[in-house]
Amino acid sequence: WCPVEHFRMTKTEITSTANYYDIVSKMAFFAAHLGKKDDEKFYLELAEKIKNAFNREFVKGNGIVGDDTWAALSCALFFDLVPAKEAELIAARLVGKVRENAHRADFGILGAKYVPHVLVRYGYADDALKMFTQTEYPGWGNWVKCGATTLWETWSGLHSRNHIMFGDVANWCFEYPGGIKMCFDHVELEPVFFTELEHFECSYKIPDKGTISTSWQRRDDGTVEFSVSVSGNVEVRYRDEIIKSGSTETFVIK
Repeated sequence: WCPVEHFRMTKTEITSTANYYDIVSKMAFFAAHLGKKDDEKFYLELAEKIKNAFNREFVKGNGIVGDDTWAALSCALFFDLVPAKEAELIAARLVGKVRENAHRADFGILGAKYVPHVLVRYGYADDALKMFTQTEYPGWGNWVKCGATTLWETWSGLHSRNHIMFGDVANWCFEYPGGIKMCFDHVELEPVFFTELEHFECSYKIPDKGTISTSWQRRDDGTVEFSVSVSGNVEVRYRDEIIKSGSTETFVIK
């Protein structure tokens, strides 16, 4: 939905199959935690069939997936649908396309979620950040350059100018520069210290649980100072260390 150019929209068979796999995998997860062994087995087997079908139909080898759009490439990686060796090739092909396009967006709302996450996961974090901050059309930074104070429905701004459609950038900020990764029964801290950022801070409130605040800044000696504050009843872990509720911990990362 809402790609830069509608005639180049990624085939829905690709993204829908990937989301089908994701939904079925979640059903297996839920079944396991509910103790429904037969359901878990059924959904695990179905998920494997979907994954095999995805690879058979869309993965062409040499880093090419489906119609070779950014959304197709990132979709395969976002949902962990391809073998590790092929995944590295796909990620390299994707970042090559991103750089060739001067980090200007070339996707609709699905790619807007998949691509930034995938770039960080495969070691191209600064390329993901540059996609958000570059100011040429199309992109988030271009909206700001045009005076936007809200998210728009389309890259051109010709439709709604108060829309959540490209809003996963907020989630991305919490998860990577903020380092806050929500797990099943706790919060794992895995901050990414982006080369182009000198400092970052955020605060995340979990309803009926508590609040996690993280911040980091680069120091003159080249290290990074990372601080975490936790309030309420939230289990937060960083590098196998549990951050106690009501405390603030500071770490120096070389």
